[in-house]
Amino acid sequence: MKKKNEFPEFVGKTVKRIMAYNDEDWHSITIDFTDSTSLSFRMTPHMTMRAERYRVKNGDVVVRSIRKYPPVTEDKK
Repeated sequence: MKKKNEFPEFVGKTVKRIMAYNDEDWHSITIDFTDSTSLSFRMTPHMTMRAERYRVKNGDVVVRSIRKYPPVTEDKK
């Protein structure tokens, strides 16, 4: 079974910026809000993050893909 987390305390907040980081020692997605708070998702290394914007029905059923963004891959030094 897939695990799912919800973050109801962020519902209604206005997003200022969304950043994806995939560096050698830091892998995360950070959502900054206009009220000077942030939500950050840290991930394990050696991965590729893919983002997709899609339309949903009833809050969780994917209806159709709107846009797929270029993958964010780890910078090798």
